[in-house]
Amino acid sequence: MAVTSQQQLWVNFQRQRVDAIIDDVPDEQWQTHSIGEGAKGSRVYQWAGGKFGDPIEHERGDLQNWLLVRRNVEQPTQRAYYFCAAPLDATLQDLAMAAGQRWAIETCFQTAKQEVGLDAYEVRLVDGLASPCHVVDVGVGVLERRAIPSAPAHGKRGVDLVPVTEPEIRRLMLAIVWPRFNDVERALAWSAWRRHHQAVAKYYHYRAREPDHNAQL
Repeated sequence: MAVTSQQQLWVNFQRQRVDAIIDDVPDEQWQTHSIGEGAKGSRVYQWAGGKFGDPIEHERGDLQNWLLVRRNVEQPTQRAYYFCAAPLDATLQDLAMAAGQRWAIETCFQTAKQEVGLDAYEVRLVDGLASPCHVVDVGVGVLERRAIPSAPAHGKRGVDLVPVTEPEIRRLMLAIVWPRFNDVERALAWSAWRRHHQAVAKYYHYRAREPDHNAQL
């Protein structure tokens, strides 16, 4: 659970803000972990954390409370704070990877809103809300299933095309299935052109963010 820097904990019988607690953590105790690929390269952050309180009894196993902190590698003053409850054998890297899943969840909701209209319903009752949500679930499932990465496809100058994404699947389905635009070869050519330029843009984004990145065109 994300918390603000003003959140307080008991330390040595005194209440202290979490940002003040982390200020005392030496640099050598921060760990650098990548939590996945983002729009502009690998999402690498520095992480620190510590346990607090007694273990919590749970039917699936005891849990331990943690204070987890993420900071920007280039701007260490930019930090995010989390309260976590994790199994007793969890490590700092495990908590960092779990916190990083927030990106995937937000991306899924964004895709559902933009591609299949998750936020386009106009109902107020739970029963009425269930129907459009079920349709959205099916639509997102179809797009996700079709967008599973396959072997890299090559475009112009040997540059790999980016994987087929959910928006690209939707565009192709409309272009091929819709009666007025059923020119399959043209639709596929436009798709390859878009994915080629996306791959080139991705390469330069990665190179700008990671100077030592060894990708080649």
